[in-house]
Amino acid sequence: MEDLRQQRGARKKNLEQELSNLGLVLRYDSRLCSCYINGITSPEWTASKVAKECALMHWLHNFTDYEKRCAVAATQLSRKMWFHSGQNFADYMKRRVYPAIKEDILKENEGGPEEWPWVKHTAAPDSLTTSST
Repeated sequence: MEDLRQQRGARKKNLEQELSNLGLVLRYDSRLCSCYINGITSPEWTASKVAKECALMHWLHNFTDYEKRCAVAATQLSRKMWFHSGQNFADYMKRRVYPAIKEDILKENEGGPEEWPWVKHTAAPDSLTTSST
């Protein structure tokens, strides 16, 4: 039992570091983060990959019209489908519709930004201002 706690703690620490490197913090409402920390993701989900997915979702929610597109799709589909609410509808949206919207936005943006817009990069010091005379 202690070994499992140590593994969980190590995964959490690694994930927090990877998120920090991308200018993000651990969100406890992230199912992917929780699954990774608890060791129930598939082996290809490393701390780095989870953090990159979190960054992508942060970008989608805060720097694109992803949320608006999701809301519009939910409204349109709820009018067309017989299971317009409840768990079946939510599962359908989560598994089919939201990933398609995500892929559309990525295609429109050539795979996403080259740099995350919220990450502030420090400029290299100007050689003229740092030289000693």
